This record gives sequence, structure tokens and C-alpha cells, in this order.
Amino acid sequence: MPGTDSSTIDTAALVEEACARNRSIELHYHNRSGDFFAARTRLLACNDTHIFLDAPQSIGKKVEFKANLQVEAFLAMGSVMYSFKCKVAQTQCHLKLNDYITVDGLQITRPGGVNKSQRRHDMRIAVGNISNIPVLLHETSLENQDTAPLEANVFHGTMENLSGGGCGLGLDTTLCSKIIIGRPMFLSFEIPGTPEPFIFQVEVRSVHLVEPDKKSTRVGVQFMNWPSRGYLQRNLRPLEKLIAEIQRSNNNKRIGKG
Repeated sequence: MPGTDSSTIDTAALVEEACARNRSIELHYHNRSGDFFAARTRLLACNDTHIFLDAPQSIGKKVEFKANLQVEAFLAMGSVMYSFKCKVAQTQCHLKLNDYITVDGLQITRPGGVNKSQRRHDMRIAVGNISNIPVLLHETSLENQDTAPLEANVFHGTMENLSGGGCGLGLDTTLCSKIIIGRPMFLSFEIPGTPEPFIFQVEVRSVHLVEPDKKSTRVGVQFMNWPSRGYLQRNLRPLEKLIAEIQRSNNNKRIGKG
């Protein structure tokens, strides 16, 4: 799409092209407790007022969409990520794809405008080339997820990327078969220049074996509102400052090369 801001993006053409190609889309929302949810689906069709989507899916975490729920949508077209705000208009709606296939999906309001956006809710910054940050990922108790028993599994590794919403970890593969997607765990690490170690409760969102050596596993985790949303926000402030500093450093390096 031409242009560099929302005023020059042809929203109608973008939506119609995405539907014609059945492009993937991510829907993000927060529940009343402030917990963050994300689900992936694909665009199926549109009319003048609404967009029709396939049933949203989320790995390891149950998502629930209700009519009038405010969501933020992220749509990739080529190398560009677009975002827009919308509402859920209808759930469990039936869409006839052809004479033989009818699907149950979701109907959202069609946006009046879209914006170019960072991918997903927060931009992730690679930190492996900045400093070697060791991490510990500790299992929680099945009976009480606010505790981490001494006898529970502990996974060692390093941080690979970081954002205000979560991070990617590189862990020794030896015990990683025991990591369960969707399970809460405790993550601890230290950032150079900060006085105290960071401790977060996180939810495991993805587990991928690294090829070709298969000796390490990439694990994606999302920060949780533990023990409260206020604690999470206070703990995130120095991390967000670090992310901003790395962004400025990377931008200065690109300017210097130019």
C-alpha cells in the first residue's frame, strides 16, 4: 500500500485484497482483569460494514470472543504490518464458502482506517548480541501456581529477545520435553546495571527445537499479572527503558552506516 501514515493508506483496498488472499490476522484483547489474550485466524470475506473471519485459534490458552468486545487486529501484507481497532459484531456466524463448504466463524466491524504498526503488541528486541543474560525457568506447583517447589524442574538458558509483553529464551534441550505450553512458570534473570534480579510469572506460549544440532530449544513466554497487574507494571519499567536504549543504539548504528 502506498504512503507512510494512516491518511495515505487505502483501507478499503487493503481489506479487500487481504480477504481475497485469505491472509492471516491476529486479534489482541484484554479481559476485565487486564490479562492479555491473542488469537490467530484468517480473513474469509467482507462487505461494506463487516469482515468475516475463520474461527480464531490460540495455542495453549483458551480465548473467548463475545459480541461488542473491543479488539486490536494485526495484519501482515508483504513486509508491512498493519493494525486497526474494531469490535466483535457476531460470534458463531455461518459463512458459506461455496456450494459444499460452510464454516463457523467470527464477524468483526470493518475499520475506517488502518495504521502501520510494529509486529504484535510489543516490538521484540534481540538481546543476545548486546549481553549474555542467563535465565532460570522454574516450574510452579500443580496445586498452587503461586509457589515454586524446590523439587520442581528448573531450566537453564539465555535470553534471546525481549519485549514489554514477553521474551524468547534459548534453553538446554535436555529437560525441555517437560515444558508444557500454557503452563505458568517463574522466570528470573538479571540485567546489567539494575540493582535487583527480575522475577516474573510467565505463561509458556511456544516451544521449538532448534535445528540442526537439536541441543537447544527456543521457548517463548508471556509476562503474567502476578502477583498483581501493578507489580508487573512496576517490574516492566526498567525493562522498557532498556528496550528503548537498545532501539536508539540500533537506530544510531543504521544512521552511521547510511
